[in-house]
Amino acid sequence: VNKLGTTVEENMFATGFGSYLVIALLREKYRPDLQEGEARALLEDCMRILFYRDCRASNRIQIAKVSEDTGDILISDPYELETQWDAASFVSPVADLEGDGGW
Repeated sequence: VNKLGTTVEENMFATGFGSYLVIALLREKYRPDLQEGEARALLEDCMRILFYRDCRASNRIQIAKVSEDTGDILISDPYELETQWDAASFVSPVADLEGDGGW
């Protein structure tokens, strides 16, 4: 429930940028019998996609787990997602401009 009283009942949910970029991945990869490791990997993939596409984002995240049985909450220490910036378009300038290619 948000501050306006809107409620959502779903197996997965994304807000903001995530609702545009990763909800399709969640719908494709989610299944009710995901193991914890699989769920963590899926969340990390989603967060990595968001990081790559938002120039103000950080690759440092925390993941929380809530136990369905006891309601216990476990929050991970902050950690950095592995990223890869060696794609050809990042390594070589697009137009082979001298310098940084800026204005």
